[in-house]
Amino acid sequence: MENNSTAARISVIISVYNAKRYLKECVQSVQNQTHTALEIILVDDGSKDGSSALCDAIAEQDERIVVIHKKNGGVSTARNAGLKAATGAYITFVDCDDRIDPDMYETLLALLLEKNADVVVSTFYEERADGSILKTDTGDIAVLNGTEATAAILGNMKDRTTHRMMIWFFVWNKLYKASLLKGIRFDSATDSAEDVPFNLKVFEKAQQIVLLEKPFYFWRKSYVSLSNRHAPDALCGGANTSEIMYSYAKKLPKKYKRAAVTSAFRNLYWYYSFCIAEIYRAGKDGRESDVDAHRVVRRYIREMMSVMRQDSDSKYMTAGYKIAVFFMIHQPRLFSALWLIYRGLKSGK
Repeated sequence: MENNSTAARISVIISVYNAKRYLKECVQSVQNQTHTALEIILVDDGSKDGSSALCDAIAEQDERIVVIHKKNGGVSTARNAGLKAATGAYITFVDCDDRIDPDMYETLLALLLEKNADVVVSTFYEERADGSILKTDTGDIAVLNGTEATAAILGNMKDRTTHRMMIWFFVWNKLYKASLLKGIRFDSATDSAEDVPFNLKVFEKAQQIVLLEKPFYFWRKSYVSLSNRHAPDALCGGANTSEIMYSYAKKLPKKYKRAAVTSAFRNLYWYYSFCIAEIYRAGKDGRESDVDAHRVVRRYIREMMSVMRQDSDSKYMTAGYKIAVFFMIHQPRLFSALWLIYRGLKSGK
């Protein structure tokens, strides 16, 4: 296989929004890949910090780069624009504030072809705000079918504590056959957790997924601010994703259901808890509009949780979450008060 052949071309989709600080480093890490048959698609999602002009300037230096400028619509619409424009036989994604090792795509493509897989997944470097880096680098390889991969992404993992053999839900640590993604797009209603529904759709179609426990991707975990991750729209997106997770959990074989169903409810618990924290924080700061906005989201999540709880498959949820969900639905004020006390004790405040 020639490295620069059309058959080996990888379309790398990079959604860009106000990323001037890291964008050049990000794109250079893609340009420097040992696998050179690349189509690098920069989707400028209405940036306001000069990233738009920087995308054009970078593209002038490399004929492999395509720039798409669009009105701001969020990461899902940006990635969808990239998918529409992509011409490669394989597709992957990079977040505009991250970077990758030079041999990432050469290694993943070789493994995908060797195993005749539809998707290949790697681990990654997790760069934390304090400068520390977490990684899993055993070199181990696991081969899963679509059902097993779906179960894995929904909570059936060998060791959640050490991240061993976790398939993760991100799109940027995966290389996909382009043919597999036909008809599959990101849903803006799930923004902030949009990778999960996307991958669930992919795994539903995939015959074979390969997981390589070797990191290539540097994820800057601290880039997205807490205020963005806990904004009302983001919390709604996460809740919508949880509902989708539950719909896929219901279809899994019985041996996977306990972990998968619990994972969907656990996600709702997280987003509900984030609402409590934001209501408390906004109330202390006198931001009444934010208090009201997060109360609306909290009610939305509670209603969603109530509907899911009435479904027969909710019986697979673990006992601890059954109790938590009961109080969230039927005693929301008491639950919020107890949760704030618990968080205060845990943080030592």
